[in-house]
Formats: sequence, C-alpha cells, structure tokens
Amino acid sequence: MHPPCEIMVEMFLPAMRGLVAYDLSKKGYSQSKISKLLGVTQAAVSQYLAKPPGFYTKKAERLGISESESERYATLLGEDVVTNQIAAVYTLYTIWRRLLVDGRMCDPHRAQVPGLEQCDVCMKVMGSANIGDERSSVIEEIKRAAKLLEDSSTFPQIMPEVSVNLVMSAKSPKGEMDIAAIPGRIVKVKGRARSLLAPEFGVSQHMARVLLAVQSKFPDIRATINVRFDDGVKRAFQKSKSEYAVTSLSHREGTDPVLQSIQNLLPKLKKKPEAIVDAGALGIEPMTYLFADTATNVVRKAIGIAHAYAPLERVN
Repeated sequence: MHPPCEIMVEMFLPAMRGLVAYDLSKKGYSQSKISKLLGVTQAAVSQYLAKPPGFYTKKAERLGISESESERYATLLGEDVVTNQIAAVYTLYTIWRRLLVDGRMCDPHRAQVPGLEQCDVCMKVMGSANIGDERSSVIEEIKRAAKLLEDSSTFPQIMPEVSVNLVMSAKSPKGEMDIAAIPGRIVKVKGRARSLLAPEFGVSQHMARVLLAVQSKFPDIRATINVRFDDGVKRAFQKSKSEYAVTSLSHREGTDPVLQSIQNLLPKLKKKPEAIVDAGALGIEPMTYLFADTATNVVRKAIGIAHAYAPLERVN
C-alpha cells in the first residue's frame, strides 16, 4: 500500500516548511524560534535556509502547485504557526485535503505507484458526495460574495495582517460542520483580494465559532467577515453612522481569547450588532467582525467601509 499521505510527508510538507522558514526569517525570527514554531531542530532550520526559496517552490511545482500558490500557502501557514499551532495544523490539512479532493495529487501519485490509472479514491473519500440543495445554495452565495471582494479595488485597504475569511451558516446550524468558509482564507495578491480555494463546509474554526456564538443570541445572523480595525475604519463607521460593539480587553483566556471576549460581550448586547470590534492585545491584532443575514450582504458592508475608508486615509 502506498497512500498519497507519503507524498505529503516526502514532498509537500518539506516544501511548506522550507518556505515558512524563509517567511519567518524575513520577519526577524531567529533560527531557534523558527525551529520551535515548526517543530523541527535548529539544524533542520539552518538546512532549510541554506537552500534558495526556489528550491522549495520547484518541489511544490512537481506536485502541480504553482509558485504563487505555494507562496500563498506558506504565508498563511506562517501566520498560523506564530499565533496558534492548532490553527496551523488545521490550515495545513485543509489545504492538503482540498488538493486531494480536486484530484491535484492524482498524477504525482500515479507516477510513483503503478496500477493507479483508474484510482479516484481521494476524490470519493475526501469529497462531499451530495451536500444537498440548501447547502449548495450557501456555497454559491459565498462564491458570489467572494467575487465581489476580488473585484473591489478598495477592499484590500481594510484587510488585516492575518488575512480574511468569509463564513456563512446553513439554516439552524448545530456546529462548525454546518458553517461554510473559504479554505485557506482570502489573501492579498498584487494589491487585490484573492480566495485560494473554493468554499466548503467544515473548514473554519475561529470564524465559525465567532458566528455560532453571535448566532446563539441573534439567530437571523448567518454570515460574518473579519476586517482590520484602526482609526480609518473607526472614521468610516462614524461617517456612515453605523454602530459597533467593543469587547473588553480583560478576561483574555483560553486557546481562543478573542472568541472568549466576544462571548463575554454578548450578554450585554440589547440589539443585533452590525459589527463587533475586538481591540486586540499583546500579539492579537485589532479586528472588526461584520455581521449580516447573507454572505453578499456582509461583503457589501465591508466594501462600503472600504469605500469610506479610502478618502479618509488619503486626507491624512
């Protein structure tokens, strides 16, 4: 037996580790710190950095992953290993699963193992056979909303450092598997927002939990998106006369302190929030969470803030 997991360990994971090591090194992290974040020895990090980045993108290209794709994957993984090791593993496996579901690893796998010409096991086992009409409509809704973001020239100005995700729930969700999102998040590429992969259910943790928490009190809220929070966003809210709630900087605890802060805030809210602002803390970027009944409506809110944000920032 030769499952595609061997390709992951032998080719994909080393390529990602090498690129993430370069990403973290450029950000000023020491080899010792990088080794702890990646879970490898300092000697291994030294070996990663001794080779040019192109060595790792070429390794990924042999799997059919373009240079731009592998660099974007590495950027996301670099963000996650610094903030949350569980999130990093989640992102890594979300990307890998999507590559398997899309059949992207079939040719590399067949090249290594004779007799797999007719194999489509990964697409069947990893994919969603039939998600139903209601869930399909949620997926299509997120696709339309993501296209609005990608077409917007102003939205990238309010994208946070930790990238963006857009999530929407099925009706009456019972947990994270009932929340659809963009695997690998939405990133900035050459000044524009770009989604790495097609939306699917069960591929978000933090944003799904934020939505479920808010939805537990306000059931008609079914979508959320995260954008940055700074003086420009604050002025954009003031200009549009939009209200937002702000979490407390206290009670930072648990593996997801932002979620905990939002959960602490919810009992104090008397009406449905248009937005919740988390002011951030040491190592936690300030963030705005926008809410609406659909993905396109929450994206329209985000683009509206971006339009108001741009002229205000140019004045300064």
